[in-house]
Amino acid sequence: MNEDNKANIITVALIILLIVGGYFGYSYYAKNDNKQVIATQGGGDPGLSSMEIRALLNILEQTKLETELFNDKLFRDLTSGIPLESLPEVESGRPNPFLPLK
Repeated sequence: MNEDNKANIITVALIILLIVGGYFGYSYYAKNDNKQVIATQGGGDPGLSSMEIRALLNILEQTKLETELFNDKLFRDLTSGIPLESLPEVESGRPNPFLPLK
């Protein structure tokens, strides 16, 4: 065989491998995308047990928010902000823009 035939055979073999690999890759990912979500009676995440939910609620109960920040003068200045200028009135278009022109 000459060099051109070897190069053509290698090219065809690579194209066939690419097509076969693409087929199996697509079929694998398409099969995994069709999983159905099962709803639980509680409506929560099916992966959380009642013990984990109780632990999370316990952490939330122990959380303390400091409200001093909201009374700070710098915070109040941030929330007041600069008044915005009113926008000029713009003439609105037709009530139904899809109707043909008369």
